[in-house]
Amino acid sequence: MQDVFSYRIPALHPLAVHFPVALSVVVVLLTGLWLAKNRDSLLATAVWLQILVAASTWAAVLTGEELEEQSEGVPIVDQFVSMHEELGEYAWYASMALAALLLMVWLASRRDESRPGAALWIRTLVFLVLLANFVLIAWVSHIGAIMVWGVPV
Repeated sequence: MQDVFSYRIPALHPLAVHFPVALSVVVVLLTGLWLAKNRDSLLATAVWLQILVAASTWAAVLTGEELEEQSEGVPIVDQFVSMHEELGEYAWYASMALAALLLMVWLASRRDESRPGAALWIRTLVFLVLLANFVLIAWVSHIGAIMVWGVPV
């Protein structure tokens, strides 16, 4: 029983990477609902969650540096680590840019009281861009999973 309480995680990256994936799924679902219903409350929630996506992606990038050092010499890691790291940084930059975009759309939709919510084309564009960001995060995650588990047979 003592081993259970004394175990130390050698790197936080495996824990940190789950947050951007899970949160980006929720953001895509919320913006899909916002696309359909055009409610500011859905957009406001998506804004805050996208900020958390950006922050958790940043945490994943930072903790990945430490794990990369610990994993040197593992052939499958050496093969994919550069691509995984580069795409992870792109996902971080995109997540930050999308948090800013969502915030601007939310503030603009609140300021224009002549019509409720945002125009359909804006909602559609934001949804598609967030969906593309989710695909990028999912791809980065898939490459990371290959480095950990290998290719399924």
